[in-house]
Formats: sequence, C-alpha cells, structure tokens
Amino acid sequence: MKTNKSILLIKSAIIAFVLTTLYSVIPFQAVCAEIPNNVFRFHILANSDTEEDQTLKLKVRDKVLERTKILFDTANSKSDAEEFVKANLETIEE
Repeated sequence: MKTNKSILLIKSAIIAFVLTTLYSVIPFQAVCAEIPNNVFRFHILANSDTEEDQTLKLKVRDKVLERTKILFDTANSKSDAEEFVKANLETIEE
C-alpha cells in the first residue's frame, strides 16, 4: 500500500513538473517568435576571417552603435529605425 502511494506521489510530481514547464515555455515561445518582427538588424561585415579583419569589424560595430545609440533608442518601431538608417546611411558609413 505504501508503495502505491509513493508511485502515485511521484507520478503526480512528474505531471505537475511537465505542466508547469509547458505553461512557462509557451508564453516564452510567443515572445521569441515576435522579436524578429520588431527588431532592426544591422550587420557589419568583415573583409575576411582573419583575426585582424574580425577585430576591425568589431571596432567598427562598436563605433556605429556608439554613434547611433541615442537615435535608435528613440525609434518607436522597426520602420522608424529603417527610416533613420536610410536618411543617415552616408553618415553611418563614415
């Protein structure tokens, strides 16, 4: 009898764990699925895979982010960010 109660308790714990995991993962997946629609991705490409070119790429990325951070922070949407880049592309490329 004691063994049956132990088995029932273990099964109940497993079911509770599975349900808790499912109910926490489903909303997270919905948020993750929406992120690409609301994020403006800006790629800096290196000339090659050499360490020197990769280091330069990271320096360029950091400088671009530093100079555009305030403007991107004020963008209310992805389209606002895209318009900002279009209007300031020459300045960003410098």
